[in-house]
Formats: sequence, structure tokens, C-alpha cells
Amino acid sequence: MRYVFLCLAALAAAPGLATAVRLSVLAQPSEAESSLHVALSPDGRQLYTAEYAAGGVQVFDRELATERLSWVEDEPGTEDGGVAVSADGLHVYATAPGDDSIGIFARDASTGAIDRIGVFDAGAGAPPELDEPRALAITADGAHVYVACAGGVLHLARDAADGTLSFVAVTSGANGAAALVLGPRDEQLYVTTTADDALLVYARDAEGGLTLVDTEADGVDDVTGLDQVRALAIPPDGGHVYAIAQNHLTRFTRDAEGLLDFAASSPFGVGNGAGIAATNDRLWLFATGTGDQEMITYSRDAPSGALTLEASVGLNAPACVQDGEVMVAPDGRGAYTASSELCGGGGLQTVVLVDAPEPRAASLAALTGLAYCARRIARS
Repeated sequence: MRYVFLCLAALAAAPGLATAVRLSVLAQPSEAESSLHVALSPDGRQLYTAEYAAGGVQVFDRELATERLSWVEDEPGTEDGGVAVSADGLHVYATAPGDDSIGIFARDASTGAIDRIGVFDAGAGAPPELDEPRALAITADGAHVYVACAGGVLHLARDAADGTLSFVAVTSGANGAAALVLGPRDEQLYVTTTADDALLVYARDAEGGLTLVDTEADGVDDVTGLDQVRALAIPPDGGHVYAIAQNHLTRFTRDAEGLLDFAASSPFGVGNGAGIAATNDRLWLFATGTGDQEMITYSRDAPSGALTLEASVGLNAPACVQDGEVMVAPDGRGAYTASSELCGGGGLQTVVLVDAPEPRAASLAALTGLAYCARRIARS
């Protein structure tokens, strides 16, 4: 009768019957302050946030095996908006919407510690268009920085040696630019605009210049789900783009030129979308509402881009949460979200997968066990 037990084990390991995905919320560091944006270092060992209330940048160490965070230091300043780390790991940049400036921090690549070394503002050559800067995107070669501002997207050049920034150009038309994401190989820049309820696609030339090549606007050409669009995500395979706006999750297919085609939009049912992040096989969504904050995870079918709701978990945040962002862990088994609160406070949340199936191991066990079953049944 041993083969009976092997057959049962094979069925348990078969796709669709593997252990269900659950989510668990880890305790957040008590030192974590209210923030809107998060960024991971290139090696994944540190996480950085810009303090929404106090200003400045917080540094946390990340335990690779468990995703747990521990506070390292606060670097004082006025930065309370977006934050980004250069791909070479040598500098951290954070925006200060209230001061119309960008803080520049030198980073110790071995420890992750940072020191404020400068600021890019009107006194350092910043143009008037550096107005309420928020999100940042840095190219993989570290030569270009794009900044979402109230009146458009600012293109800056970066000196990799000392981290300084210099003005290159401003791209108008992206009114109320909120989120910036570079496409695969940095060939396009995708921008959300809350003022126009639109998702804009810019092609990048060899000098980093931007040319608008596609506009997906709410209510135009059957496109829906972009009312007050807030955030977007592109999985590494580049086949699709996902956007969240109000309480809708919208999917676009993406072609070889980076152009988009509307695919589907559907409500996700909990408050408003605040942040989103994607891997090739999973999508994470942070939703906020009155007394209802959740992290939601979906499995993703890479060829079609279709999503299947797998699990959600309530977060330890009060009803006055204002906004937030999601950053997925490098191994894809966890996600971090930063949030601010209208009533003060806020901080970091870490959500990890628990009992997630391992597709390769499960498939191998299933094939091995089922093959044994087939042989025994054929002999009987």
C-alpha cells in the first residue's frame, strides 16, 4: 500500500493543490517615522525612507533571510517626499516638495550609512520647474535622474563621482506627475498624472531626452480605471503595465516598442490604491481606506498578465492613513510599504509570504509521484 501514500503526496504537490498562500505582517521598527516612499539598496541590505513629518532620511538594515528591518540611523534634513538609491550604491537622493529641492547623500557601500553632502535647489542651478518634486527614477547607468514635479518631468544629469546633479531639460504636459517608472532596459519612462487622469509613455534617446509616444487617458478610447491614477508597476519581463487609481486595478499590455494597449480594469474592493509592485509571477497592492488598510497579493500569469487574488492581510495602521508606496523584496517573497497619517505618526510595514508554494519543487514531486502511481496501476 506504499504506492497509495505516494499517490496522495503527488496529488498534494500537483498545481492548484499546493499549500495556500498566506500573508504575515512583521513587527515594524519602533523608530520608523511617517513616510511616503521607500527604496532598497542595490544589494538589498538596506532600506531608506524620507520622513514625511520630521524631514530627512531614515536608514534600516534588512535581514535577508527573514525580511525583518532594524533601524540604523536618521539623517536630518527637509526631505519628505520621494527617495531613490543610485544603481552603483554610492548615493541616495530624496525630494523635499515643500522646499522645492533634492537632498544628496553619500552612501557607504559596505555599511549602507549615509551623509548629507549637498542639495539641488535654485541656489545650485535648479530651474523654476523644480516645483513640488516628488518621485524620482534613476537610470541603471546612473547618468540620468528623472523627477516628477507639479508641472512636468524634470530631466537631470548625475555626476557619478560626486553625486551632484545638473539641469538638462523639463518635459511639460505631465501635469501633476505622481509616479515614475523606467521600463526594461530604460528605453521608456512611464509617468502617471493625477491632474489629467492619464498614463504617459516617453521614449528615451541616447542622451536621456524624452519624447512623448503614447497617452492612455481615462475615458478615452475605452480606457477606464485611471481616475486619479496614483502608482504603476512593470514586472521584469516587461509584458504588461499595471496601474492603480482610486479603487481600480488596471492592466495594459506592452509591446516591443513600449507602447500600451488597454486590457482590463476592475475594482479591488478595499479603499483606495496607494502603492503597487510586481514581479514576474506576483503583484503586491497596498490599499488604504477609512479604517481599512490592507496588503493584497495576486498571482500573475506572465503570458497573459492576468491576475488571481491569492491573499490579503490587514495592516497595523489607523484610519487616518493618507498615502503610501510598495517596494517588493529582491527575492519576491515579501514587500515593504511606507505610509503617512493625516493625524500624525505612520511608519513601515513588512508583509511576507507564508506557506507559499514552490512551483518547481511541487511540479517535480507531482511528476515523480504520479509516474510511480501510473507504473503500479499498470502492473495491477
